[in-house]
Amino acid sequence: MKYLHPGALGDIIYSMPFMLSNEGVFEPEELPNADIHLLLDTTGYGTARYDVLPSVTSMAAFLYTQPCIKSVNAQRSFNNDEKRTCINLWAFRDGRVQIGRGDCMLRYRYLKRMPMYYNLEAPWLEVPKEDKYDHLQNKIVVFRSHRYRNHRMSYAPLRPYADIMVFIGFENEYQDFCTNTGIEPQFQPITGITQAAAMIRHAAFVVGNQTCFFALAEGMKAPRILEMSSDLPDVIPKGDWSFDAVDDNDLSNCLKLCVAKFLH
Repeated sequence: MKYLHPGALGDIIYSMPFMLSNEGVFEPEELPNADIHLLLDTTGYGTARYDVLPSVTSMAAFLYTQPCIKSVNAQRSFNNDEKRTCINLWAFRDGRVQIGRGDCMLRYRYLKRMPMYYNLEAPWLEVPKEDKYDHLQNKIVVFRSHRYRNHRMSYAPLRPYADIMVFIGFENEYQDFCTNTGIEPQFQPITGITQAAAMIRHAAFVVGNQTCFFALAEGMKAPRILEMSSDLPDVIPKGDWSFDAVDDNDLSNCLKLCVAKFLH
């Protein structure tokens, strides 16, 4: 079946359980049975201050590696004839669902008034192991964008682990993180979604806010700690070794559990 998604990168990942449910796929072992043909455009990015097409193209390249997706096409826009043949995954924004509250994955079910049958505690992304990322097995991968933050989080509980942290993302995000937290971890610029997914896959665990990178961690069920947004708390982690933190005390407790389990 054909699907159109004109929205943000994280939203594309969170829409996948709906697509899989619509395809009659409910568990990870059934992923190759899906017949998803995906069109990605940039019309849902509104007032973005930069050209988002390279990021969307990078997401398309990553998604094409997934066994459930048989084709993916990324461009700035599609004509109306092409759109009419697709299920529009952005249609949940027509007013029936309050955006920014509740579960961002479950809101897609309103597109067809159907339950979400895919097992949301199971992974829907597959990222293979690669030897070149083995050095991350005893590292904490961290990311923090400028949006979807929690003003009660200073990240102070991470300071003792600065020497085993790797920050992934843009350089301005890294500089902002260092300035605001007083922590200076190793910095790894990201060249594409596939690289980010691989680094998240190999990390001991990840810590970050509601970004595309957290969506990748959620989709592959990597061990993860979420900085829950104060204003738009619509990402609800599901499955084993998933935590959401609303302040430093929460973060400290989550870190103790993850460090004891995944760092040796």
